[in-house]
Amino acid sequence: MKIAMTVLSAAGCALLTTVLSLSGHAQEKKSDFTIKGSFVNMDVPEKVYLAYDTAHYEPTDSAVVTDGKYIFHGKTSGVAHLFISKKWWDRRAGGWELSVLAADRAELFVDGGTVEIVSSDGDMEKSVVSGSVPDRDYREAHHHLALWGDSLRAVYKLAMETKNQVLGQKVFQQAVGKIDGIMKSDYVPYIERHPSSAIDFYLLDELATKAKPMAGWLDTVAGIYHSLPASARATADGKRFGRWIDIELRTALGHKAPDFAQKDVEGHPVSLSSFKGKYVLLDFWASWDDNASRALQILSKIYNSYGSKGLVVFCVSLDKDKDSWQQVIQDAGAGMTVQVSDLNGRMNSAARLYGVTTLPSNMLIDPDGVIIAKNLTSTNIDQTLSSIFE
Repeated sequence: MKIAMTVLSAAGCALLTTVLSLSGHAQEKKSDFTIKGSFVNMDVPEKVYLAYDTAHYEPTDSAVVTDGKYIFHGKTSGVAHLFISKKWWDRRAGGWELSVLAADRAELFVDGGTVEIVSSDGDMEKSVVSGSVPDRDYREAHHHLALWGDSLRAVYKLAMETKNQVLGQKVFQQAVGKIDGIMKSDYVPYIERHPSSAIDFYLLDELATKAKPMAGWLDTVAGIYHSLPASARATADGKRFGRWIDIELRTALGHKAPDFAQKDVEGHPVSLSSFKGKYVLLDFWASWDDNASRALQILSKIYNSYGSKGLVVFCVSLDKDKDSWQQVIQDAGAGMTVQVSDLNGRMNSAARLYGVTTLPSNMLIDPDGVIIAKNLTSTNIDQTLSSIFE
């Protein structure tokens, strides 16, 4: 079971495709795989859909179900994290984890060859997968989380049936704290015991992105990665994770924020280091994001509340068109915030330096230039800043 852990931005989320991930992916050798699925003792849909994880950038596929059976053929570089569902969906879309009920989708991992999956008794989440070593390894590493997830899902189902919003909210609050502890206590020892398992890099990704953020944690994850055999790190997934963690470490909690300079709306260069001695809320956005105006309005209110107390709101736009960029700033009433751009669009040099893959994206930098918070949301940003300035 997957508990939704998506962090919502202040005003929505726009996905970016980085040159790094695409160029590395395009050069990697792919393996063929076949998935043979069947339904037993349950209602059979007319079609099923195969959704890939974001790392592999493949479109959602479909297959017709005949006599309770279906077949998928595909290719993957490394281990593909897949979902088979009764409903079309795309994991790259926002809110993907809640777009299909858990009982209507099956999760599996494949790296090639023929894999069989049997869904029975009306619950696709409980599907039995055979023929995939990385899937077997994942289920061993994920065993305690799966058991806890089952009990949590039962409570959440009760909350939904009784329309008990307080209980439902409590479930998600418990999820955030509990997942962190179980992952660290289970995933880290598993990787240490199985340093050559193909699933290790997925587990490392989960540890890096789903565990509770704290200063030094990404350094710990990077240390585990570098302790793996060179042969493992040389695989497609090993190289992919290595590239990713190197970028993430540039802006990890507790690290110094990399300096950069870009021009403001009047063409004057402004550097991050020019604000040394002040708290800086660094935000990446773009006028072509549908939620840009609302996000800037929130940032403008933040500045109005804390600007006089020493906060700088420093915004970097991933725009190409100067007029569109300036118009949104004007419409949002965000003229008092510091706005810069190199007008290179998605190839913005600061965004690439900081490894930005979602918009809007932000981080809080202290007077010494150290990153102390990341991905602040509309629900916690005021609380975070008030703890500093009030």
